Amino acid sequence: MFSKVKTLNVLPRWIILLTDLITLSIAALLAYLLRFNFNLEALYRYNFLFGVLLFMLAGLIGSLITRSFAGIIIYTGFQDTLRVLYTSLVTLAIVFSINYLSENAIPFSVALIAFFISLVALIGYRLLVKSLFCFYRASPGSQKKVVIFGVGSSGLMASQLIDNDTESDVKLIAFLEDSPRKIGKVISGVKVYSAKNDFERIAIKHKPQELILAARNLSVERKNELADQCLAFGIKMATVPFAEHQAVGKFNSQIKEVKIEDLLGRNTISLQNQYVNREISGKCVLVTVAAGSIGSGLVKQVMK
Repeated sequence: MFSKVKTLNVLPRWIILLTDLITLSIAALLAYLLRFNFNLEALYRYNFLFGVLLFMLAGLIGSLITRSFAGIIIYTGFQDTLRVLYTSLVTLAIVFSINYLSENAIPFSVALIAFFISLVALIGYRLLVKSLFCFYRASPGSQKKVVIFGVGSSGLMASQLIDNDTESDVKLIAFLEDSPRKIGKVISGVKVYSAKNDFERIAIKHKPQELILAARNLSVERKNELADQCLAFGIKMATVPFAEHQAVGKFNSQIKEVKIEDLLGRNTISLQNQYVNREISGKCVLVTVAAGSIGSGLVKQVMK
């Protein structure tokens, strides 16, 4: 069962539309029950079955107009929530128009109660389905754990790419920040930690495989500090494009591994390898500060 959930990325539109109509009918029935205090005689007196059917048909027309069923539930966001709101408002407007023409086919109070119940239910089940997809799409043991440094626009875009990329096994476990006013906040269920005080604790407890740099105007010295910390715990460093250059798509295709050149703060110096080889070949070479990011890169080059 779980394997089918992992591979099913998009629910067919007819299933979403059918689920919406069932939700609308249940909302209308609950509205009648609440309005008349579960008095069955009053329900039959106001012909509640006709009212439920009418509310559901009005919802069908509203859904066809706004196409609220056309969205991909696992990508449900603010725009999809607005579309559901528009659908509910159109449904309510249709019911009020029918009431005006046919003298209270559905009591106005029932229509208003049904409107609020259906709005909450339609948005709620979409978010629930999205959460279930995210929970079951990958087994925890196979997920690559990452942390994002930077809670600016690029960091938030990177986290959204992780959430929306259903084919990747990437799990965001924490945000890291230097700004005191952002530390301690929670973004989409992920906590923001202090990069200076909590890095070691996060590295030991959660064992992330990758740190993603998503902060603008980060000094070369700070980049090197982070690189040294990552090197000490065997964590890879990567970068993502800034928000204005990020595209909607696969997360893995947009991250790039940090190179030594990115940590220098200047253009790389082109060396004539034959002269370097002649200078150090057959000799015992000492590299100072070799445990650092630049020093370790230099050791690798010398060893070649």
